[in-house]
Amino acid sequence: MEILKPVRCFFLVFLLFVGCSPKAEIYLKLRGVEEEIFSKRCSYWETFHGKLKLRAESEEKNAFYLASCFVDKDRFRIDLLSFWGQTIAVALVKEESITLWIPSESTIYKGTSSDLLEKLTGQNIPVKELISYLTGCLSDHSKKIKLMPGEEISILSIEDKNLKVTYSPFFRLIPAKTTPRTIRVHSHNGVIEIEVTNMERAEKFPDKLFEIEYPPNTLIKHL
Repeated sequence: MEILKPVRCFFLVFLLFVGCSPKAEIYLKLRGVEEEIFSKRCSYWETFHGKLKLRAESEEKNAFYLASCFVDKDRFRIDLLSFWGQTIAVALVKEESITLWIPSESTIYKGTSSDLLEKLTGQNIPVKELISYLTGCLSDHSKKIKLMPGEEISILSIEDKNLKVTYSPFFRLIPAKTTPRTIRVHSHNGVIEIEVTNMERAEKFPDKLFEIEYPPNTLIKHL
């Protein structure tokens, strides 16, 4: 059974692989103070829980979701929910592997990062980069970043290959605990708008959180 199209649209941004990125290309040349700001944000948001509202816009369909994401260094869990609290999908990302559970299909998809990404979206965008859009930890990414100069340094936009990311209002980077309000991720497949309703850093999450408990009759597909 084909994975639900709205889920595929959403995971264009969320279910992606963790990869290496070359040195960043910055529109506004970074001074030492900006590099220090990025470093502080990377440290502050290393482990956190975020609650999001999502709107996916494409030629085929518009869809609305709630999402809960858990980030623990290089481990990620993303729960995609309907507005009535029903689980639509659960994604786990650990190192180079991804596990995606679609309860309505009674199916779990497992595979390497690139295989599952190709199955879902046909695109190649690391989930680690999406997390960086939320946290402002951007110093090691191959992106074109426009910064607003001044005492309160803010991100205007980010560009990388087939994606353009914009913030409304501009994403203020100081102090490190600040979070963006609305993020719009533009791609050739459409636009996904992410509204950040809450982000809180955490000390550590239990290992069990990064495991999926599913019914015994669930079909497992390896990609």
